[in-house]
Amino acid sequence: MKMQEAAHLLTGQADADGLLLAEFLNQFIDSLDIPRLRDWGLEPQHFDLIATQSASASSMKSNPVTLEQSELLAILAEAH
Repeated sequence: MKMQEAAHLLTGQADADGLLLAEFLNQFIDSLDIPRLRDWGLEPQHFDLIATQSASASSMKSNPVTLEQSELLAILAEAH
């Protein structure tokens, strides 16, 4: 329900769902012209180490959702 509410608030569409929210956010991020991880020299072979170290970082311990290694890797791949 929270995702649909966020989708509605951000897109202005009453029937917005998670997929529309993801599309909106991707377009928004692209419009900001934020450098991708590859622009900083990070390559997929670095992802395992980054995900492993991130999982044990103190900042992750306060995250309300525990992310699995596979989820961290997917996030890195998307940001690449």
